[in-house]
Amino acid sequence: MLKGSHIIKKYAWLIIALFITFFTVFVKLPDLRSTASSQLYQIFCEPVFHFMRSSTDTVYAFYERFLRIEALQLENKRLKTELQASDAERIKLLTLEQEVARLRGILGLQPKLPFKLKIAEVVALDHSADRKALWVNAGTAHGVQNAVPVIDHKGIVGQVVAAGRHRSLVLALQDPLFRAHVVNLRTDERAVLTGESQGPLQLLRYVHRDSDVHIGDIYITSGLGKVFPHGIGVGKVTRIEPTRQKLEQAVWIMPFVDAQKAQEVFIILGQRGK
Repeated sequence: MLKGSHIIKKYAWLIIALFITFFTVFVKLPDLRSTASSQLYQIFCEPVFHFMRSSTDTVYAFYERFLRIEALQLENKRLKTELQASDAERIKLLTLEQEVARLRGILGLQPKLPFKLKIAEVVALDHSADRKALWVNAGTAHGVQNAVPVIDHKGIVGQVVAAGRHRSLVLALQDPLFRAHVVNLRTDERAVLTGESQGPLQLLRYVHRDSDVHIGDIYITSGLGKVFPHGIGVGKVTRIEPTRQKLEQAVWIMPFVDAQKAQEVFIILGQRGK
């Protein structure tokens, strides 16, 4: 008994399918169509056909949606690739623009200064907590001597402290031992730029407490000290503070040049025509 029931359950869908097929054929035959057969068709076959049509429409709609999603994913991937390529191209153009601006500054500086200049490339940095220096690929073979000033198109970089045959060590203006005589471009009041720093700012010494110095004032080299000629850019005042020494005030400037970022520099070899 159980075995027969199991067989019936196993082949139930086959029996139903044969039954539906029989009725379909029966009701479709013109000679056998009758009111009873039409009623049986409506009762048994139409719901099945309706279900099959609905299922087919659902599957088709699902397939169309799947194709649309796949197409959107492909389009999204293509747009991401184009965006990445666009970003890379924009970075490349920005780098090229910065390089062109830097080279224009370098090329435009030479005719403006009355000095003989040697262009040198920064080949190494010698930076630590108590030392800020850099190596350049020019030395005595190119006319470089100790204690000559080093600048770029923005202003002071430092001064040569050890000139080799083909390489020289430059003490950067951010070094604690660095000193340069400077003057306020607006008032002509003098001071001394030191390597004492707070972050990117550097301290000016010997600024009298009654000195007329304001935020935004620009300092240039004064020409004193026989190292830096007059008129080289130094930096801009960003902070003014009182000091323990009652006769002075602490003036902090933002240097025009960050020696750590220098790539090419000018070594001043002397006056033009000498």
